[in-house]
Amino acid sequence: MTDLRTRIAAVQSEHQAPGNACLCGWEYDPIIDDSHFDHVADAVIRELGLWQQLSNWHPGYCRYVTDWKKGDDE
Repeated sequence: MTDLRTRIAAVQSEHQAPGNACLCGWEYDPIIDDSHFDHVADAVIRELGLWQQLSNWHPGYCRYVTDWKKGDDE
């Protein structure tokens, strides 16, 4: 079993954006759209198994599944 740091680093390595597209094929406009950071965060969350698909009809409709509550990290 790999450690958490290794898993997160692997996801970040697979999701670099050397232009206007991520290495995984996801595209965005870097001038007006800074959502690549959200895209990478979503990839890490999926890798850790904290992602739950809520609808097969709307692939983007999902939620994050954790025991964390707002303010736990403060």
